Amino acid sequence: MTGEQLRSPVVVNIALPIGLEGFYSYKVPDGIDAVIGSLVTVSLKKRKVKGVIWDGDSSVTLDPSDERLREIDLVHDCPPINKALRRFTEWVANYYLAPLGLVLKMVLNSPKSFDPAPPTLRRFQVKKDLSVKLTSPRRRVLEYLESNSDKSEDDVLYPSRSGFAKAIGVSKSVIDGLISCGILEEILLSQGSSQQTPMKHDGISLNRDQEAAAKILCDGLLERNFGVFLLEGVTGSGKTEVYLKAIAQALAEGRQALVLLPEVALTAQFIDRCSLQLNVVPHEWHAQVSQKNRTRCWRGVATGEVRLVVGARSAIYLPFDDLGLIIVDEEHDDAFKQTEGVCYHARDMAVLRGKLSNASVILASATPSIETSVNADNKRYRRILLPSRASGNPLPDIEIVNLCHQRLPKGRYISPGVAETLKQTMESGNQGVLFLNRRGYAPMTICHACGFRYQCRHCSIWLVEHREREILLCHYCNYLLPKPKFCHSCKARDSLIACGPGVERIAEEASLLFPEAKQLILSSDNPGNIDQLHGELRKIEKGEVDIIIGTQIVTKGHNFPKLKVAVVVDADLGLSSEDPRAAERTFQTLQQVTGRAGRSKGVSGAKGIIQTRLPEHPLMQAIASGSTQSFYEYEITARRSSGMPPFGRLAALIVSCRNKDTVLSYTKHLAQKAPSSESIEVLGPIEAPIAVLRGCHRFRLLVRSLKTTNIQKYMRDWLGSVEKPDRSINMRIDVDPYHFL
Repeated sequence: MTGEQLRSPVVVNIALPIGLEGFYSYKVPDGIDAVIGSLVTVSLKKRKVKGVIWDGDSSVTLDPSDERLREIDLVHDCPPINKALRRFTEWVANYYLAPLGLVLKMVLNSPKSFDPAPPTLRRFQVKKDLSVKLTSPRRRVLEYLESNSDKSEDDVLYPSRSGFAKAIGVSKSVIDGLISCGILEEILLSQGSSQQTPMKHDGISLNRDQEAAAKILCDGLLERNFGVFLLEGVTGSGKTEVYLKAIAQALAEGRQALVLLPEVALTAQFIDRCSLQLNVVPHEWHAQVSQKNRTRCWRGVATGEVRLVVGARSAIYLPFDDLGLIIVDEEHDDAFKQTEGVCYHARDMAVLRGKLSNASVILASATPSIETSVNADNKRYRRILLPSRASGNPLPDIEIVNLCHQRLPKGRYISPGVAETLKQTMESGNQGVLFLNRRGYAPMTICHACGFRYQCRHCSIWLVEHREREILLCHYCNYLLPKPKFCHSCKARDSLIACGPGVERIAEEASLLFPEAKQLILSSDNPGNIDQLHGELRKIEKGEVDIIIGTQIVTKGHNFPKLKVAVVVDADLGLSSEDPRAAERTFQTLQQVTGRAGRSKGVSGAKGIIQTRLPEHPLMQAIASGSTQSFYEYEITARRSSGMPPFGRLAALIVSCRNKDTVLSYTKHLAQKAPSSESIEVLGPIEAPIAVLRGCHRFRLLVRSLKTTNIQKYMRDWLGSVEKPDRSINMRIDVDPYHFL
């Protein structure tokens, strides 16, 4: 219904980006043009709020002459929210049991974009012939304009009068004077968001397997029908080059493309590839993009000027004018799952957005999620395989180091054999990576005199030591404590010991083993902004680093050309939790880490080394044998027999409050009110694994059902029958949970 003109007097539904259900009714005043989807400003109590004219059904028919009705204050000069995005917003709200307004808040999260961007570029030209005597500086200005008259318009645009004056070498007052006396004319231009015209496909060189894969994707785009493709290829198989060709096809057809990445640090590498191979610079969309650039991106997407966006999961809510292609790179990554507010999964919502926009969706991964793999097995998605590396190199040999048989010296975590392999690797001019998914120096600090352990004041977790910063830190609420000189319990001095390793401790050990090596820690704890991280990644790419010590960030699809050996220091960490996805997540991590090694033609004899105390685990056996399929068969069989996703459905309720008795009592009451059902089971309440978070006690209820059950209707009916908790109690609904903390 976008484009349907609303003629006053008429009462319309306004969806507002606030956490309440339903719409608000307002009157379209005389003389204001509006359509379904128009962005508006209205008065709500004593404040001004931006919202959207919606086409939802109103349960009450109101008379426009009713004096109690407020009028819309302003209709913004901005493209309306189109029908596909409105239906998408409604579907997300219904599926994840969230108020429509909270989903709309994610759509409208760039409020400065609602009005036309102010003119920010200037062009200067001589307005009239001169008969007056000019000063030397003024004459220089006119001579400069005459000498540049044959240049393209892009070369004679300036951000300000000061910028124009600086280019000539005169003061701004000279420019002001020429304009004020009518000699010089200043023309203000809107700064456009358009991007360069992409090359057809000429900048992308593909091998035979890649060409076949790209043809399937491009043919799907030409059909202009919705379809989902699983682009599954071993690490280093060139999946990015394949979907770059699909992007070029979408842009050549005049449609828009969106690329979702799990890690902000990957955007710089992707932008470089687009610039080089497509002659297009994508617009970025993530939390670290400046407000000015977010505004330019949001509005450019809505007008159709911005045709390619690369971003984090929230980019799925951008108001695309004609979305033709969505790519979810590393689709298995759990960073695509939002864990606060509306707990959506961007991968699943990308598929929905593609369906509503009649777009192609590409899910790319070397280690697809179980859900995606099952959908491909069932022919819901079309699987496209890239079985070998683009460089022609073989996959790295995998070596399992049994830590039960190799007793390491106290305080050491790198086995002698691993140390020798790394030494030989560096001597050959190549790089090694030491992976441990633990930030900081040590996960726990304990007093050996009395056994006291340092715990967060606000959360039920141990404080992590960060030795370089000399602090103990909570990674959930950021509570920090300066590193103590003595035990806070027994007052003993020099009694505190660090238990277990983090990446800082591994780096300390690597410095002792390889004192001449240049090393770099890659962790989200590193100080600095995204630009500094990009700089560190480029150092690695150039070979200026010998050893990389990293957390999860090193698994996110980076290309390190000189990396020969990848070592997983402790492969068992992820298996120690009760998370039903623990085995899948660990398998994906180990495959991704070891797959970083030996991707480039100049690196031969690559190796992945996994240190473990569980060498007989089916997961370790699958990785050691190179039989990815055997792991998937094992895990899918286990999921099917237990009725876990994707063969069953889950939803979690996380209830929290500062008073433990209050939250426990309310959660028990919730469980008692759960309707009985043959196809649905309500488990709990139990304390969450992190029982206290940011000062609030947390309890969980888990709803498990058959796949065919409408779990949303069940929960809507159930929660609707229970009185609302008081304001001291917070309840979060997580449909299809990915984390169980």
